[in-house]
Amino acid sequence: MTRPLRTLLVGAGQMAFGYGQDPKLLETFEYPSHASVLSKHSGYVWDAVVDIDRTAGERVAQHHGVKVFSSPGEIDSADGYDCVVLAIPPAARLDWLAALPNLKAVLVEKPLGNSLDEAERFASTCRERGIVVQVNLLRRFCSEMNALAAGLNWDLGDIQGATLVYGNGLRNNGTHMIDLVRQLLGEIAEIVPIGRSVASRGPLPGDVEATFALITSTGKPVFGMPVDFASYRENGLDLWGTRGRILLWQETMKMTRVPRIDSRTTTGAGELAVDHSETIATDLGRSLWRAYDDLADAVETGGAVLSPIESALATSRVVESVIAATQGGPH
Repeated sequence: MTRPLRTLLVGAGQMAFGYGQDPKLLETFEYPSHASVLSKHSGYVWDAVVDIDRTAGERVAQHHGVKVFSSPGEIDSADGYDCVVLAIPPAARLDWLAALPNLKAVLVEKPLGNSLDEAERFASTCRERGIVVQVNLLRRFCSEMNALAAGLNWDLGDIQGATLVYGNGLRNNGTHMIDLVRQLLGEIAEIVPIGRSVASRGPLPGDVEATFALITSTGKPVFGMPVDFASYRENGLDLWGTRGRILLWQETMKMTRVPRIDSRTTTGAGELAVDHSETIATDLGRSLWRAYDDLADAVETGGAVLSPIESALATSRVVESVIAATQGGPH
């Protein structure tokens, strides 16, 4: 590109920096944090991190040799930033857009808001200012997920239905998995609540856990359920096709295909043979790098990004509708 984007990282938490310090995560994720990309990507000049917890910000600054600030008012030459990475909760994000008057690009974490109104205000502000927004829904940048979405489905056949699991909150990880359903199976036409939601123990205040069913626009059912991260982590999707089954597991870092064979118990029938399954590793660990690549290209060429804010808003509408439905509200 003509010149790299001068970039400010707002937030010094897990996604901004901490995941990049986890040796176990680094075994499978080449780029687990924003800092791990920004410190190496030639399309960006990263020169500062901001966090209201100055100690957290200083850890990042010392590790990567960047400046550290605690608030918008401390930033020198705020009008010189082209790009901001918003790795903070939604409530303060509009303040950062206001503080950086010449932004060309934003990379933002989900959820877009603590409510649909908040998400739409954020999107509207970016739209009015002509800012290119990439929403960090990682599976939008994963080769295997995009191949599945394009129909290169490892002989899965026609999808009959699916089961998704998520943990640590519906607005948190539930957003990722509902977005993956939209990516692979299309838009959601109907939401069916199953029981009532309960408070989540995840990182987002006010988040909930809920069990539900989604019906896609082509009539495919998707059953969604939370799992307790105190027992184990999982954000996964189990796709049932007419010629096989695909499990996206270990938070979609692994993909297992279970083929259909002639039944070993009933003449003239078929079965899904788990003992004949094949597992591959996906390239999810490089997805964050691709998100940055794609954003820089879009700024340079004027093209569309892979995870645009309008698509993320559609996912937010589904998430908020699930919450309303499982709390007894309209949907």
